Amino acid sequence: MGPVNGVYYPHISFSRYVKELLGAVAKSGIGCNVANQFVNILAYADNVVLIAPSRTGFQSLMSLWCKHAVVINMSVNKNKTVCMMFKPKNRNRIVASEFPRLMMDDHPVNFVKTFKYLTHIINDQEHDNDAIHREIKKRVHPYKYFKPQIW
Repeated sequence: MGPVNGVYYPHISFSRYVKELLGAVAKSGIGCNVANQFVNILAYADNVVLIAPSRTGFQSLMSLWCKHAVVINMSVNKNKTVCMMFKPKNRNRIVASEFPRLMMDDHPVNFVKTFKYLTHIINDQEHDNDAIHREIKKRVHPYKYFKPQIW
């Protein structure tokens, strides 16, 4: 889709192209229960998050994504693609602390402990302290550099 009245709307174009791709992932049956809702994909503009309960499930979702992306001639920035693993609430269910690398086509996907998604910092510790600290730094108290004068 090109410019409309001199304005380019890539998000509209993107959503039209990926509608079937998003649907294929959503209908895959692989995902997690979040607040009593089945969730396996979050998409905003051209940012996509895949959610799976296991390494095998995640690999299946990535393979499905790549397979359908080829159909619509869409490329994925493999250098920006990362994986974050969250520990289960029940620590007795931890089966391993290290896993084989995930692959996106022939490209290995790196595991990360923190990353920035849109404008929010996400980490694997289930809190948003990193984002809060960043916001505090951005909003320096207006009187930080104020030095009272003694007359």
